[in-house]
Amino acid sequence: MFVIRCKWVITRAIDIMDNGKALRRKLPVKKAVPLEAKSAAFEHTASYDESISGYMRRQFAGNGERSLPLRYGTNPHQKSDAELFAVEEEMPIKVLNGAPGYINILDALNGWQLVKELTDATGLPAAASFKHVSPAGAAIGLPLNDAEAQSCMVSDLPLDPKKPSLAAAYARARALPADPLGCPSHS
Repeated sequence: MFVIRCKWVITRAIDIMDNGKALRRKLPVKKAVPLEAKSAAFEHTASYDESISGYMRRQFAGNGERSLPLRYGTNPHQKSDAELFAVEEEMPIKVLNGAPGYINILDALNGWQLVKELTDATGLPAAASFKHVSPAGAAIGLPLNDAEAQSCMVSDLPLDPKKPSLAAAYARARALPADPLGCPSHS
């Protein structure tokens, strides 16, 4: 498909053929419906821009330090066209294990945003857990007493019961499923 600008707005090859037939027969040329024509032209331009953008990203992605292919779904055979590209010289994230998927990146970004908001609002360390773009747990790092540390399965960690910590926030955010609120009681 291509766009031609002339006296009439013609946006698709089929329009050119229809109007060409009309001109040969000396019939009135069908003018394109303005909204339909604008929409078709915009779609074509967006498609073109997307193609050029994809080409340029791949040309300048370097030796893989500026791009990260993303999985689709949970099965390794499911291929995805999604990729994460960095504008900077290297990726702003580092994958420590496995092959992340598109949803994993969204979970990480949503978690980061929630943790930042909690930390900014409270001044305390915070942690969040997301599963399929939904928050599964979030907490601030209030100290854990012995019972809370036991219920969160972190009693073997050297946590200071008087000092807020990131480890305590993480333990609370990933609390056992038996606790529907995601945090042990403070009674």
